[in-house]
Amino acid sequence: MTKMTLRMIRVFVVFCLVLGAHQTLVAQDNVARNAIYVRYVPVKDGPQKIRAKDPTGYKTHIDNHYTIVDNSIIDRLKRKSSVSFWYEILPSDTARHFVVKAKTKRNTIGFTGSYYFYGKSPKKNAWIQDSYAADFEDVSCRMTDFSAGLYLAHQLFATDRHRLSLELAAGYRQTKQAFEAGHYSTVYDAHDPAGVAYVRRIEVSNYNESQLWRTISVPIGLRYDWFALKFMSVFVGCGLQNDFTFQQISNASGDIRCSGQYGDEYSNVVMDQNGNYDFGSFPNNHFRTEETEGVRYSMYGYGTAGLQFFLGKTISLEVAGSYHHMLYTDLMKSASADFRLVSSAYKHQSMMSVLSPFMFHRWGINAKLKFNFK
Repeated sequence: MTKMTLRMIRVFVVFCLVLGAHQTLVAQDNVARNAIYVRYVPVKDGPQKIRAKDPTGYKTHIDNHYTIVDNSIIDRLKRKSSVSFWYEILPSDTARHFVVKAKTKRNTIGFTGSYYFYGKSPKKNAWIQDSYAADFEDVSCRMTDFSAGLYLAHQLFATDRHRLSLELAAGYRQTKQAFEAGHYSTVYDAHDPAGVAYVRRIEVSNYNESQLWRTISVPIGLRYDWFALKFMSVFVGCGLQNDFTFQQISNASGDIRCSGQYGDEYSNVVMDQNGNYDFGSFPNNHFRTEETEGVRYSMYGYGTAGLQFFLGKTISLEVAGSYHHMLYTDLMKSASADFRLVSSAYKHQSMMSVLSPFMFHRWGINAKLKFNFK
């Protein structure tokens, strides 16, 4: 190897060392210029630390002590803020030192209103339990169910664009259900006042029944919001609704015909050639209106999903779809084995006793006007 070659190698090595040192100094200078010191002040229902990258790119946590981090955290925190949880970034008296304060509005008060309805019947006579469906023809059911009241919510936890809240409402609810049956008929064994056995036949046409419930409704549940945009959240929720019904008014009417068929013993009564005795026809017969005595209790499970829009940081509007399922009620009792819609011109049992479980499912819409405060 010639002296000239050795000299060129030495020059190349020195050049590489100088270049490497220069790049290191440039990198260190960039790190120094991007480095800031940040202290984090949390809220009690939010994260107590926040994550960030230090100037070398490694992840670290910031608490209530100054921590050196990359200055990109400033823009990142601004992007992650939402209208319900945001960060105030304040410079301190020392250069390149910042205090990050978490801010939130924990409480909400407002007005709520709901409207519920039955879904479409999946099959003919699905409104009636299978055990009794054969006795009914041309059955239809309608319902209007609305409520309005006051709404309260308290934030349990929030971070960036995520929020978990406890919801409570109290309001007036009114439910009106109407049942119709074009025809009802049943046959069963009975005894007349003299104790003679016969087969009793009941036929009812144009049967109409209405039930009106006036209720104090108290739903309570949990709700999760994700802020897809700073001023708009997508939310889901679930919970239990407690209904205290203080008035129930029922009314029923129909064209009733009663008859009986005796066996060989006629008991000195005039009968047709088939052994049928006419107990009477009662067109447009009305049954007595009844009102509840005391308070009745019902419980529903519910689920909801919707959108919330903020008009600034205080006022918000939302709309949601809801589902209700009746879990318990003492407003109506299941039919016993001897259920008769009508047994005479003076006695009847409500169609609610034989409603299909399908009737316990309800769908609806809910709207709220809310005011958010600390």
